[in-house]
Amino acid sequence: MRLIACFAILIFISSCETTRISEQNIDLDNSVWPVDSLVKFSFSVKHSDVYKISMNLRNSGNYGFQNIYIGYWLKDSLEQVILTNTVELKNIDNFQLFDPKTGTPLGRGLGDIFEHRFVLEDSLKLESGKTYSMEFQHYMRDQNLKGVLSIGYRLDQIEK
Repeated sequence: MRLIACFAILIFISSCETTRISEQNIDLDNSVWPVDSLVKFSFSVKHSDVYKISMNLRNSGNYGFQNIYIGYWLKDSLEQVILTNTVELKNIDNFQLFDPKTGTPLGRGLGDIFEHRFVLEDSLKLESGKTYSMEFQHYMRDQNLKGVLSIGYRLDQIEK
């Protein structure tokens, strides 16, 4: 019975894999993200399907906060907003940029650089032949957010 249950779980897990369709990151000048600076990307998809879209964030160990508030907008080729939200990224999947007790930087890292990926939408229907734009802006108290090295997005197709 256990063998059957394990086999069923493996089939379920393998049936919902993702494939990266598009990913791009923009390095910020002097590792500073000004509050009035929108980070913008554009992409298109070849197939009408369901996708997962994520935000990539790369920060240095001297980033001054445990969290980050961002706003994001996904627009179609007619500039119609199809997805928008303002979130505190530390609350997505109980994610932290730094350990709250020790202050140790978290994320995949090498030396003083740490990378994070936040899933913004895990079931998004996009149409082929359209160009989409993704925009990010931070909403932190500091006007010039220091220690943010790059911002990006990743688009994955959900395969069933």
